[in-house]
Amino acid sequence: MCKICTKPHNTILCSKDSNDSKSDSQTENELPSISSNNAIVPVTQAVLLPTAIVYVKDINGISQKCRLLIDSASQGSFIRESCVNLLQLKRTKVNISVDGLSSRKVGRVAGSAKLQITSQFNKKASITVDALIMPKITCDLPQCPVDASVLKTFKQLQLVDVNCHQPGPIDILLGADVFGEIMLSGHLNVSGISALESIFGWVILGKTKGISQTLISNHASCNAVEFKLDKFWQLEEISNIKPYTQEETACENPFILTFSRDSTGRFAVKFPFRESSDELGFF
Repeated sequence: MCKICTKPHNTILCSKDSNDSKSDSQTENELPSISSNNAIVPVTQAVLLPTAIVYVKDINGISQKCRLLIDSASQGSFIRESCVNLLQLKRTKVNISVDGLSSRKVGRVAGSAKLQITSQFNKKASITVDALIMPKITCDLPQCPVDASVLKTFKQLQLVDVNCHQPGPIDILLGADVFGEIMLSGHLNVSGISALESIFGWVILGKTKGISQTLISNHASCNAVEFKLDKFWQLEEISNIKPYTQEETACENPFILTFSRDSTGRFAVKFPFRESSDELGFF
């Protein structure tokens, strides 16, 4: 009867023992594993949203250039707070909370302002809008540079934002409350990119090719035991000794200066006293 697996054969011939020994040998000779993962993801797509360069009158009636976004999915119109400060527009107090995507609270508005917006091509094409004031409307649009060649298709149109392919800040958002007043019937679609006519001029929107941007991701993992052990000792290492305080130094110095050893091998040291201790008793 085998003493290892209890089967009817001699213990010396047991295959389980040899397999275990082989497994142990493999474990001992196993090399540390080092893995490295690299990923290169080209980003070549971008979406153009309808933006326009318009004139907005400031407190003195002088027209100032602003960049706006037309968004029919927004229930209201908005203006960036820094733009209100630049135009020095009068604010009206309102108590409104704004919800964003997935019903997330964007925050409370900082009031409202009345905007008089005019086309840069036609002074008669203007609209008055009550816009809510927010610290920030959105990120720079488009989010990545777009190949300018896509605009050549619409070179015969009077584009209201000739730099719509370059990322830039948004000062104003015009929502569904005025969407019907600013959009006209003109429409042109070429290869998935659309040009829509508005009272300000033609705006461009749609999916297009972005300027090639490559995202590179590198990840390296080393499972060698010596590296883990070295890291363990680094964590367990005693930190540098902090310098003594003035009081701790005063305690240490008397011992260093006065300790001695007598003939019996005992250590002797002068008992320290505070030099500035308060006097006790009645006088």
